[in-house]
Amino acid sequence: MLLFKDLKMGHSVHFFNRKTASYEQGIIASDPSLPHYQSAQPTMVVDVAITIGSDTKTYSIPETLSTTYYGDVCISTELPPILNEIDQLSNQADAAISAMPKWEEIRTKCSDLRDTLNPEIKEKKQLDDRMNKLETSMTDMKQMFQKFMDKFN
Repeated sequence: MLLFKDLKMGHSVHFFNRKTASYEQGIIASDPSLPHYQSAQPTMVVDVAITIGSDTKTYSIPETLSTTYYGDVCISTELPPILNEIDQLSNQADAAISAMPKWEEIRTKCSDLRDTLNPEIKEKKQLDDRMNKLETSMTDMKQMFQKFMDKFN
């Protein structure tokens, strides 16, 4: 296990964004700083400058870690923890997808209950239904009248 404090300039670092399911590889831009305490943190950290593309950003990482998180981004000195993150996110996506039919059913039931129990929505729905029937009747009458006119022409 290669710790962040042991990295040297030019070493690869792996980034996996859990929010976008995207992977990038960064390069250590300079040797990490010596371990030091940072305000409000009980453990010593190293400052690690990492370049991705043309962007270089410095991360303060606890000295004893080889994998860490910055928001939705997992950063690791090695690929296996990134692969574990990818598998975890894939499993979460599978679980969410398999739960969709249940949630669609719940949404439909809630919509039906809202339509039934809310007097304003219920009245609007009844009015919409009557208007749709009236439009259908008008269309039917128009077609019948057109057929009637066609017979006399």
